[in-house]
Amino acid sequence: MITVDIYEPPQGCGVGSCGPDAEDELAAFESVLQWLQERGIAVSRYNLGLEPEAFARNEAVKAALQQHGLASLPLVIGNGKLVSQGHYPTQDELTEQLGNFFVLR
Repeated sequence: MITVDIYEPPQGCGVGSCGPDAEDELAAFESVLQWLQERGIAVSRYNLGLEPEAFARNEAVKAALQQHGLASLPLVIGNGKLVSQGHYPTQDELTEQLGNFFVLR
């Protein structure tokens, strides 16, 4: 089974993730996640403020946070490999990155 794990920053203006642009980006990403799930992709999401243990368990996530701090979030990992860092990817970006695992279209 193909998996996509999203490691997200804590939400709120205190961490720079508020306002219309952030809301638009997150809404667009929600539709991308729905699109993945409709294709049988297992999607898991982890929020740093709510599930810090998930971040601590993943070596790639820990390394990204140590190297780039919170600016590395959100991190998207597909089948254990980093596919996006620092922004919510578009459907086209995910198709390109995950295309190595399967055909999405």
